[in-house]
Amino acid sequence: MEDAAIEPTPKTVELVRMNLVTKKWYFGLLILTIAVLIGGIILKKYNEIIIAVPVILVLLAIIRFDKDFIHVPPLLIFFAVIVMYLSLGSALIRSDNNVLELLSEFMIGILLGSVGIIIAYMALGKMPGFANEKPFLIALESFCFGVAAAAIWNITEFYLEKAMDIPFSILSQEDAIVRLTFITLGSLFVSVMFMANSRYGLFRSMITKFLGENSDIIGIEEEDEKKEIEKLIEGGESYSLEFKSTIRTNLKTGEKDKRMEKAVLKSIVAFMNSDGGDLLVGVADDGEKIGVDVESFDNHDKMGLHITNLLSSQIGDEFIPFIKFKMLEYGQREDGTDRVVVRFKCEPTTTPVFLKDGKEEQFYVRSGPSSVELTGADLIKYIDNRRKKMKRKYIAAKKPQ
Repeated sequence: MEDAAIEPTPKTVELVRMNLVTKKWYFGLLILTIAVLIGGIILKKYNEIIIAVPVILVLLAIIRFDKDFIHVPPLLIFFAVIVMYLSLGSALIRSDNNVLELLSEFMIGILLGSVGIIIAYMALGKMPGFANEKPFLIALESFCFGVAAAAIWNITEFYLEKAMDIPFSILSQEDAIVRLTFITLGSLFVSVMFMANSRYGLFRSMITKFLGENSDIIGIEEEDEKKEIEKLIEGGESYSLEFKSTIRTNLKTGEKDKRMEKAVLKSIVAFMNSDGGDLLVGVADDGEKIGVDVESFDNHDKMGLHITNLLSSQIGDEFIPFIKFKMLEYGQREDGTDRVVVRFKCEPTTTPVFLKDGKEEQFYVRSGPSSVELTGADLIKYIDNRRKKMKRKYIAAKKPQ
């Protein structure tokens, strides 16, 4: 137990987004969706079969290729799975006033409305909460998307039944109107809740999580993260925050210098061996955003690959899930090069993290606003005390409230 590393939360992971708990959620949802597929085949519920197959493929792709695949929050998939189970349950009841079926249609509306909000922000290229945001228009677009998607699906079902002679849904004209009505109500519910919960509601939280996790893939500007960085810089360097000006270029000589890379890695290791923290590279000691030495690389991707290789070779692949790094652009400098700040968000781990320096391994911790090396008896004592401390936290977190 003492040697087990505390897993990072999904929000703290970029190179390997998924921690063990999240992976278990996805595996559980995969099993539930496979059960839906089997139930749909047995009950001849073709709608559920059509929905279950792509959901299964998406879950398999997330589990296998998460760092290279779009990240879908488990809650969003959970909604889809619940809808499928409600629909299967309604097929077993078969009554004129089927509450499960109506609830299923209502939740379909909620799901479609949520997707509509995501699409609206993707089209804007912004995160929720940006300046001049118009929540009413976004909510209206969400509502229209939900209703339109439901209508298109009903039309598609109708023509598929005609063309293939397969009963996708045995609905009368009146039943079809009732179905569309409850989907419309579900979409309206999402729109109203989105506007009422102006910042921290369930739907905003889920949507913000989706957009934030996939901002690089879908091109969303993370203004919220830039605001967060501004607040960090205003507070100055501390036990949990450090500034570095460059990744590998010595600003005095203008040449590449391995000591610059070591200084960055040393801070990352120190944060992980302490209580975690943020390292901002491209920020001067006085807090000025001077931009990292991106010009020493062919492009941003090459810089990202170089950083990844450094973390892998000198810290270790097993610790990559505890490190999130992100490049944020702040316009251009006077020489025309991009002003980029790289944020490293480091999570603590009970497993000791050593920096590989040639044949040596060095152990660093935070001491005030700086990183210091521990050796010999001090190192052994620190690791022992830290394990005991983290074990107590782990046990306390597991106790029922």
